[in-house]
Formats: sequence, structure tokens, C-alpha cells
Amino acid sequence: MGGFSVSGLKQLQRELEKMKAGNADAFVEECAKELAARLLAKVIKRTPVGQYPTGSGKKGGTLRRGWTSARPGSGSEGIQSGGAKGYVDRLKINRYGGFLVIEIVNPVEYALT
Repeated sequence: MGGFSVSGLKQLQRELEKMKAGNADAFVEECAKELAARLLAKVIKRTPVGQYPTGSGKKGGTLRRGWTSARPGSGSEGIQSGGAKGYVDRLKINRYGGFLVIEIVNPVEYALT
């Protein structure tokens, strides 16, 4: 038979015990952040990168890098380390009724010329 690792089940058990101890909100928020990080990772991969001729001085990928940028601008300032998960972990979760909302915005300003 093949091998089997129970580490994932043990982590689930710990999370369920936290939830049982009255920490259900923290568990739900962590699940929401995990889903947001997965979505952001897919969005980053699907964001197009500009193709510029050599010697033009332009660098492609500004819009893609902007997804995890903390400040508006060219997308290269304020880059956060830790990828999508690290960026989403620092975002605020808003509650509207029974809904959790995590707002992810690309602050890069750009225009077609």
C-alpha cells in the first residue's frame, strides 16, 4: 500500500478544537484569507505582461507586480514580500451582515496612449 500522512488531519483537528473553544470567528476569517490568497495567486498569473522592444526603456509586468504593491504608482514601489498569501494576511476583513469581504485592489495607475 502507499504511504499516508496524517499531518493535515492533525492540523484540521487543532483548528476544529479552536473552533469548539469559541474561536469560530478566527477560524472562519482564516478560511476567508486562504481563499482570497488562492484567488489572488491565480489573478496575478493571469494578468498580462506588456511586451516592449529592446532599447525602449520600458519594462513589462508593472500591472502584474501591482497586485501586491502597497502604494499607488508604477507598481514597483512598496512591493510586499511573501507573495499572495503574505499580502492577503495583512489585509483587513470587513463584515457586512453575514458576509466577510476582503477588498483586493491593484493600485497601479495606467492609461492607454
